[in-house]
Amino acid sequence: MRAVIATLMRETGTTGVQSHFNSLRSALLEQGVAVDLVNSFSAPKVLYFPVYAVRHLLFARWLKG
Repeated sequence: MRAVIATLMRETGTTGVQSHFNSLRSALLEQGVAVDLVNSFSAPKVLYFPVYAVRHLLFARWLKG
């Protein structure tokens, strides 16, 4: 069996959400379940940097308003 944990957060950090999905992942791995953690940072940097750069430019233009 394989499980996928999808989140908007990075894998490491100190929030409760990160603690929760890392605990879940550890428990699943102990049970022999393969686990993939998928987030917006899972893609190669060459793909996500342009997306975030464009988003920043659009919001900056919109906020100047």
